[in-house]
Amino acid sequence: VWSKLGIAYKAKDCNGCKNKAIEALLSAEKVDAKDWVAHRELGYLYKDDGKRQQAIEHFKKYLVLRPDAPDIETVRDEVYYLQEETRRSP
Repeated sequence: VWSKLGIAYKAKDCNGCKNKAIEALLSAEKVDAKDWVAHRELGYLYKDDGKRQQAIEHFKKYLVLRPDAPDIETVRDEVYYLQEETRRSP
């Protein structure tokens, strides 16, 4: 339920929706630490906010929880580029 709410807020373009999406997805993670949807979505939200370390952390959790994910290569690329950006300008 929390993951779906987070995705719904993420899709909306309203004032404060991004923060509400993050809050809902963090709640989803608290309820179920293995909620791969929450980790994937948090990764992208944190990436968009420039919070590289948090994005990397959630993307990596997603990759562990969904080793057979159809977007695994895309998410691995996201992690790689975020790590490179962090290395170049911490």
